Amino acid sequence: MKNSILFILIAISSLGTINAQDFKFKKGDVIVDEEVCMTYEKNATTVEITTLDGEQTIILKYIRTGVGQNGGLY
Repeated sequence: MKNSILFILIAISSLGTINAQDFKFKKGDVIVDEEVCMTYEKNATTVEITTLDGEQTIILKYIRTGVGQNGGLY
């Protein structure tokens, strides 16, 4: 019983110390924790995220087929 109470108290006290990364998309830069780590380019149908050394990391392309749910938006 004492171990359970101690565990619950430690778990509750650690809730205030949980941290997450802060990221932003600003003027073509991807900023993580106030440091530029990637760049991005976007247009009406595509978003490309590249690393600082020019390697393409993520490409998002929006395609509308007109068939299926959501009007075929993929």
